[in-house]
Amino acid sequence: MTKPVYANGREVLHAGDGHVHICAPPDVCKTPSPGGPPIPVPYVNSAADRDLKKGSKRTKIGNKSIAIEGAKLGTSTGDEPGNAGGGLMSSKTKGAMTWQTASPNVRVEGKAVVRFMDVTMHNGNTFNTAFQAAGGTGFAYADDFDGTCPICREGPERHRILENPDIVTRANDIIADLRAEYAKRGRHDSLRVAFKKGRGYMIAVMSCLCNNGEKTWAAASGDMTLDGFVEIAGRHVDTVISGGAVTAQQLWAANRSPRATNFDELDRRWTAINALREDDSRESTGFSAPGYCAAAKLIAGAKGHVPVRMTERYFSPKIEWSATYSVRTTRLSEQQLQALTPLELDLVMRNALAGEVEPMSFRGGPTHAETVASCHTCQELLYMAVCEKDDLPCG
Repeated sequence: MTKPVYANGREVLHAGDGHVHICAPPDVCKTPSPGGPPIPVPYVNSAADRDLKKGSKRTKIGNKSIAIEGAKLGTSTGDEPGNAGGGLMSSKTKGAMTWQTASPNVRVEGKAVVRFMDVTMHNGNTFNTAFQAAGGTGFAYADDFDGTCPICREGPERHRILENPDIVTRANDIIADLRAEYAKRGRHDSLRVAFKKGRGYMIAVMSCLCNNGEKTWAAASGDMTLDGFVEIAGRHVDTVISGGAVTAQQLWAANRSPRATNFDELDRRWTAINALREDDSRESTGFSAPGYCAAAKLIAGAKGHVPVRMTERYFSPKIEWSATYSVRTTRLSEQQLQALTPLELDLVMRNALAGEVEPMSFRGGPTHAETVASCHTCQELLYMAVCEKDDLPCG
């Protein structure tokens, strides 16, 4: 297989890369019903890079055409049963897949190149945001807000940090080694890797743009970082962020966007979260103490480096841990939603498509670990530390 070529830390897509793109929100098509009018049914579409059309003509990777701005994948399949009128937006099935974003500064034949994880649209219907290309896991961080960021005035897509399998593997390897170390040590010595009575902590692993997106980092939640975690995580990542909780000023300093001039926005939310946690009469479930979260410590500690992939997982050697957060799902565009009738909205589960929040439960324990989405505190704060990250140099 041809060696990958990178732009902005992401693989440049071409007709020979072997990737398949799967839409996250379903492609909703009018489908025949027995003895009644057509009903809207969601289908999962996919498209392969081997079907690339309108790619580069002269410049090639492995003698294959490169995906550039305006290119498309000829056929997006999976919605064929919706043949009683086709897609709600496009009125067809098996339409092309197009890309909605591309590199801001890398061009081929005068057009921006398309990168792995750029935003896709299948059959003119589904705007694929959090699950942007095959290889993502469906989880993302720093994009848990509606509208525009109060700091950079950009939408969630410009802040999003996706989870991918490589980062998940590194996090799982760290947790496996922490468990093994805890099991073989005596009661006192085990405190190098876990807290008293086997209490654990969240770990975050990320990669930045350095070394073509392969420089890796890790951090642990809490007001301190255990020596055993630093040692073990260091086996699997390039840099471990140690130390205690970060301040609002330190998290803010991670934002290098030239438009990041209003620290008061982040500070106001930081203060409000602390007040909420101290008020017993109000519901504060899901709000961690600001600055203690692994993701916040990681982004603040890696100041100057642009995060491109991240995951969070809970390590707990003895105690079962669980939490429920309200998590925003992938959405259809507002224009698409407005075009649906009330019946169509009901039939295709508006909540899932609109990106409204829904509760999701996450777990961690002695025998298992899974991806954990951002807690409510990180949902309020994290995106304000990574504005315009895709336009900034790393390091």
